[in-house]
Amino acid sequence: MVPCEHVALENFKRMACLRLKGELSRHGIRTVWPTGTRELDLLASVDSGDAGFDTWVPIKVLAVGADELATSLEGTRAPGLVIALVWNGLNPADIRTFALTPAELIVVKMIAVIGRGNAACAQETTLQQAMEPFAMLPGEWRRKIETMLE
Repeated sequence: MVPCEHVALENFKRMACLRLKGELSRHGIRTVWPTGTRELDLLASVDSGDAGFDTWVPIKVLAVGADELATSLEGTRAPGLVIALVWNGLNPADIRTFALTPAELIVVKMIAVIGRGNAACAQETTLQQAMEPFAMLPGEWRRKIETMLE
């Protein structure tokens, strides 16, 4: 028997992946669902200019509430981009999107570990400040994917 809470989280993650796939597509970034792996949620590619040759960036998607972000990031490994869809409250309009390369993820994890010694409220504020430079605006997706391809 699968707990209802787990099913709800899986459904939310699927919706988050679909939302992200649509957003990337609107910006000319091709995406596909990877097969045979549970570690990856999407693969993304931009036109490379080489005829017949595409390079794909693996993407791991986290769909979490702001209060669960530190715990979720702590256990995440990044073979490529980690894209976190983070919400505060129940309003879907409140979802913020962050994209981190493997090196950026390490830095944020280190900041979260350092902040662990602080009170819970201070730790959450520290992590939110650390994540802010990685907030994605609509026009930045292509640049972020291209950075991963370099």
